[in-house]
Amino acid sequence: MPNPDYAGNAGLSSPRCLRHNVTLTAPNGPLLVLLHGFGTDQTVWRKVLPSLEPHFQILRLDLAGAGPNGPASFDPARYDHIESHADDLLLILDELGIDQCLFAGASVGSMIGMVAAIEHPRLFRKLIFIGASPRYLNDTGYIGGFEQQDLDQIYEAMSNDYQGWISGFAPLAVRGLPDSAPVKEFSESLFALRPDIALSSARTIFQSDFRRQLPLVQPPVVLLQTQNDIAVPDAVGQYLKSHIRTATLEVLPVEGHFPHLAAPEVVSESLLRHLH
Repeated sequence: MPNPDYAGNAGLSSPRCLRHNVTLTAPNGPLLVLLHGFGTDQTVWRKVLPSLEPHFQILRLDLAGAGPNGPASFDPARYDHIESHADDLLLILDELGIDQCLFAGASVGSMIGMVAAIEHPRLFRKLIFIGASPRYLNDTGYIGGFEQQDLDQIYEAMSNDYQGWISGFAPLAVRGLPDSAPVKEFSESLFALRPDIALSSARTIFQSDFRRQLPLVQPPVVLLQTQNDIAVPDAVGQYLKSHIRTATLEVLPVEGHFPHLAAPEVVSESLLRHLH
């Protein structure tokens, strides 16, 4: 009987897998799904792959709108809800015959994995969220990090001068100097994203609210939070921990929203420790 943690290559030629550029490594252990967040594609994981590949079979994909097939895969009407991305993930796992997997998501990739796990809890053995947030807007009794006027200013800047917005946003998000390698890599990833898709995706993500779904999560969850994250204040990690009954929280000794770019060795060590 085939191991339910292993995915074969047969399903990779399906239209859906081709559209999302699904990639698989050799089956060296349980199946681990890595899902990227806003402004990046699956290549954002390249620096942590060498540490993970000896222990797992790794499945990566590009979310609709991202990667080489981004413009062809994105429908603004369909993807005005993050749940549509979760549907894509579940359909891909089903096409590949996956019965169980481990999951690690970054930023909105975490919420996509969470939605999928709520719908099919037995499919996910463990969830690891890097820089996750259930809501970015402040609310009564809740610190999300942004007021609506802050987000409106972001949307306006993206619409009026996308390249100029990237130049200012990337160093703040990665917490690095503009000429540093991680900032350059994130900037290039944003430049590769079509501006209208970036703006549509940003609106969907920043206006989302998954707080009510948090108590529904059943698999074990590990929350990896960084310091001085422009998008996710410290209070968000504590909020997630207190509202997901299966969650544990670890604060990484890294700054910024992209620790897998800025400090891949720290992220790799933490992933290996928690996944084992």
